Amino acid sequence: MRARIKKKIRQSVVWCFLLAFLTIMYFPVYWLVTMSFKREVDIASSAPVWIFKPIIRNYQWIFKFGEILNGLRISLIVATTSTVAACVLGIPAAYVFARLRFSRRDDLEFWVLTTRMLPPIAILVPYVAIWIKLGLYNTIPSIIITHLVVNLPLVLWLSSRFIEQVPREVEEAALLDGCSRLSAISRIIFPLAAPGLMVAAIFAFIFSWNEYFFAFVLGPTARTLPVVVASYISHGHEVLWGQMSAAAIIACIPALILTIIARNSVVKGFKFMGGLRKD
Repeated sequence: MRARIKKKIRQSVVWCFLLAFLTIMYFPVYWLVTMSFKREVDIASSAPVWIFKPIIRNYQWIFKFGEILNGLRISLIVATTSTVAACVLGIPAAYVFARLRFSRRDDLEFWVLTTRMLPPIAILVPYVAIWIKLGLYNTIPSIIITHLVVNLPLVLWLSSRFIEQVPREVEEAALLDGCSRLSAISRIIFPLAAPGLMVAAIFAFIFSWNEYFFAFVLGPTARTLPVVVASYISHGHEVLWGQMSAAAIIACIPALILTIIARNSVVKGFKFMGGLRKD
């Protein structure tokens, strides 16, 4: 009887800690959602307003007067194009790092990864100078290429880790059966590593979708969705908290939909890291 009581107490404590953790973690999301449906007087109230009459005026405003649709279009173009380009260039390079042995391979791979660690402010001025010189400043291609350069090391490094988990014996067996190396890669390696490669692509898309700094500096008028959302904080002489919250909710929807659709691939990708380990 005592053992059962102790077990229930432990379970209760665990559930309390879990509930507290989830509350702390998701309370900002709750506050953002509720603020998008509040009036200005409720948002500006000195005391939190928990019970209020929801309105849709904030959403109507951003679609009527804001640049939300144009920002959404530009963000979709930038995120999709940069992610596809990063995968097309990064995944074949990842195979080279994962399978081939050449001089200073580890050093080169580490150098590629360190380029992802650079603070954006350290490389911003050269990027601005380059795009102005090429006549591409304040254009969508300049933002796409910049995101591609930043995403490429991430895709390459993650993909090479996943490809390394595919046993060499599988590829060697395909080569012995008469497959060319290119055929073995396309028909054996990439399908087996597909869940992990999907994880790399999703991370690259989410980064590009949420990226603000490069998009703000390189596209003053070709503004992505995060830049549009942030612009409501300096609208005239007031901060449009309700409209900014509504725009932020709209900005979260595509990434959320992508995550929900690809959640099985993400789970399989991380399980893949342990499921095909070499002995």
